[in-house]
Amino acid sequence: MGDPLSELERWKRKARDEAAAREKAEHLLAERTSQLRDGNARWDRDVATRTAELVRARDEAIAAGRARTDFLARMSHEIRTPMNAVIGMAELLLMEKLDPTISQGIQTIRSASDALLELVNDILDFSKIEAGGLSLYAEEFNLGEQVSSIIELMTVPARKRGLELRVEMDPRTSGVVFGDESRLRQVLLNLIGNAVKFTEKGFVGLRTRVAEEQGDRLCLEFCVSDSGPGIPKESHESVFEVFEQVDGSSTRRHGGTGLGLAISRRLVDLFGGRMWVESEVGKGANFYFTVWLRRVRNARQVPIPPWSVLLVTDDVSTIDATRRLVRPTGGTVLAVTGSLAAVCQLANAAAVGRSFDVVMLAMDTVEGDTVLPTIQSLPELSSTRTVGFGISEDADIGVTHAVVTGMSGATVAAALRALANAEGKRATVPLVGVETRGATILLVDDNPANRAITARLLEKVGHVVQTARDGGEALSAATSGDFDLIFMDVQMPGLDGVAATERIRGWESMRGRTKVPIVGLSAVTAPEELARCRLAGMDDFLTKPIRATALFETVQRVLSEAEATAMASGEVHRPTLVERLGSDEVIEKFGDDAESVRLCLEVFLASKPEYAELIRSGITTRDPDALQRIGHTLAGSFIGILRPHLLEHARALESEARARSQSAGSLDAAIELSEQLLSVLEEIEREVRMHMEAGQPPVVAGEPRQVT
Repeated sequence: MGDPLSELERWKRKARDEAAAREKAEHLLAERTSQLRDGNARWDRDVATRTAELVRARDEAIAAGRARTDFLARMSHEIRTPMNAVIGMAELLLMEKLDPTISQGIQTIRSASDALLELVNDILDFSKIEAGGLSLYAEEFNLGEQVSSIIELMTVPARKRGLELRVEMDPRTSGVVFGDESRLRQVLLNLIGNAVKFTEKGFVGLRTRVAEEQGDRLCLEFCVSDSGPGIPKESHESVFEVFEQVDGSSTRRHGGTGLGLAISRRLVDLFGGRMWVESEVGKGANFYFTVWLRRVRNARQVPIPPWSVLLVTDDVSTIDATRRLVRPTGGTVLAVTGSLAAVCQLANAAAVGRSFDVVMLAMDTVEGDTVLPTIQSLPELSSTRTVGFGISEDADIGVTHAVVTGMSGATVAAALRALANAEGKRATVPLVGVETRGATILLVDDNPANRAITARLLEKVGHVVQTARDGGEALSAATSGDFDLIFMDVQMPGLDGVAATERIRGWESMRGRTKVPIVGLSAVTAPEELARCRLAGMDDFLTKPIRATALFETVQRVLSEAEATAMASGEVHRPTLVERLGSDEVIEKFGDDAESVRLCLEVFLASKPEYAELIRSGITTRDPDALQRIGHTLAGSFIGILRPHLLEHARALESEARARSQSAGSLDAAIELSEQLLSVLEEIEREVRMHMEAGQPPVVAGEPRQVT
């Protein structure tokens, strides 16, 4: 055993060595930890820097895309604004009797404007898709009816090129679905339009089928086929590229932007589907695409009544499809071949005192000039509805419902639903006086040319039009005039159309006034723009450039709905100034002295500023005697005969002011009545000025009246 002291010293040295080693290890560990911490910090900084750079690059790309879209949207609006004047003036001139050469020149201008508008629309759509700013907006729609309307629309250009237009619809695809109807329609119109445009002879066809089902979700496959020149295999993908076509001369020969297929494929992508082409040179082309839609099982639509249908055709598939549609309703279908058999069945039905509810016949294979006169000559068949298929767009053969394309199961179904919908609308929305009564319309637009042309179009069909240049003028006119309808431009400097509409609706609500229908006018077609207008209180929307047909149809529809709403709520229509001038009350007072009526209207216009000043003075001084005098004066004025609501306000003010003059009490009610009377005066002044400036006769001519 060694020396204890030496052993102790050895253990001490060992402990010192271990402590030194541990200290060194801890130092190295701390050093490595510090290095790792610094490395992690640098890594975090690098990651944060690169992430920030990526986020900034992404934001810049998104901002650039939005800026491009916004720029194109503004350019679209700026281009559409003068185009509204060009197209509007062309339509206005085409309504006149012109020299054929001049008329043809104007039609050329109109056609070129349409082509330019199509280019603007395509560029804007493509830009939105590329920038990720285009979304689908879902709604319920009947796919069978949509396809039928598209085929009907395309039949005329197909016939002009001597092409047969074929339709084969899987019955499972003809119901009500939930999806973006307008974008699906855009794709179909583009594909069918291209097929018609590039096919010289033969046919263009559309087929539909259900490709896949997942509960209520349907994957529908559409195929647009043609007998055209075909597409080489190496070009099957390039045709979907921007500004690409199989033949570089195609655009010059047939027109078009080269954007249609590119836009269509991207729209199909948004539907969750895909688009492709199968074709060989000289063997035509088949363009396929799929879309995902949702089936609507309990769709709210007008049911087809249990009609008795006479179907004049020998097409077995059409007969079977019609029976499958009609029989579940409790109705019957009798199918015959040829005009003679149809006439015999009609005569037999009349002989036993019954009639067919609907007669459907293909005009290209049946002698309609034999069948239709038979129906018109038999009183027992007076309520029979007639549907003619295969009728040219300008034909007038006296059928209840005309279908441009030929008879098929899909077109028969669409026609029956159209008849049912039309009868349902007639039952719920009666048209009261809209056809014969000219409306008083406020037209708001900041563009002078658009104001002038739209006003002339409206005046040409009998409406009285007052114009305003901006939202401020519109608000002033709407709150002091009496209008049946307001056309409101959406984009205007200062107070725009949306803000003006909100203020008009607020004023109507505060005063308890009936809402005047307001229709927005805008070159911006985005759904969010429509939603913004609806939220502000607009009832309808027209896209610029405004077509004359769409303008007239909108006036008719909006006024019809307003009349129906007023009748349902028990509101009584306030006669126009023209109608009051032709009333018994005015005739009895003035006889046929139109000059006296005109003089009274001029006296009112001259006196109105004085009346208004007296009312304002009485309000300012809160003088009940002054307010009573002006109320009494207006209660006895001639204008009260023409506008009884002025008489009512004037008498109410006279009574309230007299009561406050004779006893102490608040004058607030009289002040409020005074303000209302002032507003009515402004309204009547504007109406009388519009009447006088329109050059209308002071008294409406009518049947001779006996004045007692």
